[in-house]
Amino acid sequence: MTFTQAIDSDIPYAVDFSVSASVSSVSAESKGPRSISITTPTVSDGVGTFYVSATSSGQGLVKVTASYADGKQETQYMTVVMNDPEYRTTS
Repeated sequence: MTFTQAIDSDIPYAVDFSVSASVSSVSAESKGPRSISITTPTVSDGVGTFYVSATSSGQGLVKVTASYADGKQETQYMTVVMNDPEYRTTS
């Protein structure tokens, strides 16, 4: 999954883990070469929600892990491309 957002914005993302079993918790962390901020991971009805932001352009990777009531885990990855909409290049 790849998503694009503007820098300096705090955008919520949701990952649906509800098709497998009862999700007891969700964690989200920044992976890859570009560090992005991830805050407030929560879970409700099997859907993990968290916020992503960054102060500079680039591509970040988010690792989202759901923990189920039976102790098993499932991991999803998503790419977030951060763009500066006010950046202009000159020829």
